[in-house]
Amino acid sequence: MLKILGLLCVVGSASAVGFGFAAGVRRQAEQLRALQTALGQMKSETAYRMTPLPELLALVGADTDGAVGALFSRCALELRRRTSTVQFAMQTALAHTPGLSLPQGARRALLALSGALGKFDVDGQCRAIDLARSRVDEALEDVELASRARCRSYRTLGVCTGLAIAVILL
Repeated sequence: MLKILGLLCVVGSASAVGFGFAAGVRRQAEQLRALQTALGQMKSETAYRMTPLPELLALVGADTDGAVGALFSRCALELRRRTSTVQFAMQTALAHTPGLSLPQGARRALLALSGALGKFDVDGQCRAIDLARSRVDEALEDVELASRARCRSYRTLGVCTGLAIAVILL
């Protein structure tokens, strides 16, 4: 009886790891969608209100949920705290925001955008935001295409690994 309970624990924990990896893939897609929304808001604020950059980042951070909101809030905090460039503040925020799981393409798009913010006129900044948003769109498309198969694979691998370990322990 105790052996069967142990085997169930092994299978259950290995399955949980597989389901956890699958949740990570879904989290990436959710964060990319939130980033799309945040960039849309950023463009509107820049084009129509010409909000100063630290206030703009803080506003977007406050209006966006989760890790993406925390990213923009942290970037605004870095800009207010230090006299650093926007790009350095974004690099710091990307490195130190907990729970952020953006793919490299989206991270590069944000870094490129942060290099353009505050350096050009309103039209130039809006074009830079549009470019970043199109790169985020591409990253989201890639993640969504791969997510179904990856999620299924991670869940299956978790269950199969647990069963394999259970067979070995028998």
